[in-house]
Formats: sequence, structure tokens, C-alpha cells
Amino acid sequence: MHARRTSACTLAAALGAALMFASAPAAAQGPLPADSLARARTWSFWFMAGVPDSIAAHMLPDVLTSIGGRTGLVDAQAMIAERAGTEKRLVEERFVWRNGKRQYWRVMEMTTLPEPFVLRFVMDEQGRIAGLGLGPQSATPPVDSGGVAIKP
Repeated sequence: MHARRTSACTLAAALGAALMFASAPAAAQGPLPADSLARARTWSFWFMAGVPDSIAAHMLPDVLTSIGGRTGLVDAQAMIAERAGTEKRLVEERFVWRNGKRQYWRVMEMTTLPEPFVLRFVMDEQGRIAGLGLGPQSATPPVDSGGVAIKP
């Protein structure tokens, strides 16, 4: 169990430092597109399935550049697969406010990580990916306010 906890901490440090990219905080954004939940679920599927080109096509250019482009996405996907495994079960999903922007949080039980893993997408008003965050649930950043959890 200690080795698994250390693995989770190592994963949190590696991902937390490298993979939360979002636009600078600004005034609270306006409403998201009506199909935001469907978009976020699709992005989650693409990310976890290792489909970087599809994710990249929906990212703001500066966000894609900040993560190292398509190669950065491939590296992040490989790191998740290696250190956390694959999604075993969806725990919950929700939209939260953080730094005045909306984020979709997908909380998953993984095959090799001892705690839930959270995939986070910052979404802009046009329904594009304006940031990406990954890591164990214990390492998620504080939120301004959280939305209703959607349980499977």
C-alpha cells in the first residue's frame, strides 16, 4: 500500500507541475454552450483513449503550445496509462468554478492508482479547451464553487 501511495504522490507531483494550463484569470466568464457536458465527455473519452489529434483540434492554440503540442498530449496520455492505468469506473463528474472560469471535472477510479484520478478541462464560452489538468483527487486545486455532482 505504501508503494501505491508513493506512486500516487509521484504522479501528483509530475502532473500537477506539468499539466494545468489555462488562460490567465479574468472576470467570471459567461454561459457555456448548451452541449458542454457532451463535449467534455467526448474530450474525456478521446484523452483516455489516446487520441491526441482530436483533443488538439479543440484546444486554444496557446494552451496546446504550452503543453508541448501534440507531442505533449501523447506524453501526458502515456504517463497516465503508465502510472494510473485505465479508467475502471466513473465516480462522478461535475462543473466547477475556478479562477472565474468553468471546469469540467471527471473523477475516475483507475486500475493502478489507489485513489480517484481527476481529469479537468477548462472550457471557454465558445466550447473550446482553454486548459487541462490531471492528477489524483487529493492533489486537485481549490475551487471557487462546485456544481452538482453527476453520479453514474
